[in-house]
Amino acid sequence: FSEDQSFGFIPLLKSSFFAVIKPWAFLLISPLIPLLAVTYPMICIIKGFSVGFSSTMLIEAFGTRGIFYIISTIMPQNVLQLPIFCLLSVVSMRMASIILRLYINIIKKRRNKSALQPVVRHYLFTFSITFLLLSISCLLEACLKQFLL
Repeated sequence: FSEDQSFGFIPLLKSSFFAVIKPWAFLLISPLIPLLAVTYPMICIIKGFSVGFSSTMLIEAFGTRGIFYIISTIMPQNVLQLPIFCLLSVVSMRMASIILRLYINIIKKRRNKSALQPVVRHYLFTFSITFLLLSISCLLEACLKQFLL
């Protein structure tokens, strides 16, 4: 929040995009390893904890001006990002359980690979929509940081 820093729009957009795309990519790829399903809720918990901690520190450091910083810089993109990551965690956990059940059925010689196609299609559709929404939240974050800070 210091005034001597000058950031361009593109570097701010890249930094916010790469900060959001890492957990998104993890949630997209991880159902292929169903044992990672335990870590999905941790993404939501860590994201919520970091937003809450940042908000508390801003209010503690800046007082009532901290509330303005929270409303103008932290809250708008996180109103999109937190529910999206919760949704992606649930969808990834569901997909991991389906893949695990399919793997167990393949071991038991009961194969039904065609049943997986609509689920995978829905999974990829959900992730493509959330990618667009997260891209919008990154644009929003970069715009707000550039103009308000």
